[in-house]
Amino acid sequence: MDPTWYAFSAFVLWFAFVAGCLFGDQNYWYATQRFYAPEAMKTYPNLDPAKTNGIQIMDAGRAYFKEGTRLDVDKGMAFTHNDVYCIAPIVHKDSELEYYDLWAVGKNCCSTADPQFNCDMGTGKNIKRAGLRAVEETDNLIWSQRGDEQLYYRLAVSMAEAAYNIKSMHPIFFHWVQDPDAETMRYFEVGYKLWILGCGLHFGVNTFFLAAFLLMFNKSFHGHR
Repeated sequence: MDPTWYAFSAFVLWFAFVAGCLFGDQNYWYATQRFYAPEAMKTYPNLDPAKTNGIQIMDAGRAYFKEGTRLDVDKGMAFTHNDVYCIAPIVHKDSELEYYDLWAVGKNCCSTADPQFNCDMGTGKNIKRAGLRAVEETDNLIWSQRGDEQLYYRLAVSMAEAAYNIKSMHPIFFHWVQDPDAETMRYFEVGYKLWILGCGLHFGVNTFFLAAFLLMFNKSFHGHR
């Protein structure tokens, strides 16, 4: 009935609660958000960038583009804020578009001096012709600057409009991938592994706290006898 046990129990429970909130928040924004957000959105097959604007596919989570779709890397642009935020319009062959609303995005795969989009686009049988919606948002408890990615990509689009005399009414951002389904599952697997790691770490830390407390309590108990 020693009250020290109640204090210890309260401490480890609060530690578990706080650590769980922080770790769960980080795991969501780092990994599982990129699985759940596209899953909740719509899949668009056989999209023609020449006939599609951003307003038509505002709810796109995955997009599969028709044959002949490519990235116009010569109209690439970069916005720099710590990282370099790279964009390039998604076009169909060499057709000129009225509005450049579909954009491939990536970080640190171009340079401020040379904004040509150099993110991995695949070659041969592994050529990429699909997009996974860029869904990184704000509200992260710790790394809130990650949520500014959408803003930085929009600023890069504004720079591209000025540099290449093009228009973008409602830009939609995609990660340029070969298989959007495989990419979303990869994020889920990363999140699941991090969850397992977090549980294991908490078990180890909690075991250490318990062993240390028992050792100190035992010494204190024998010291008072």
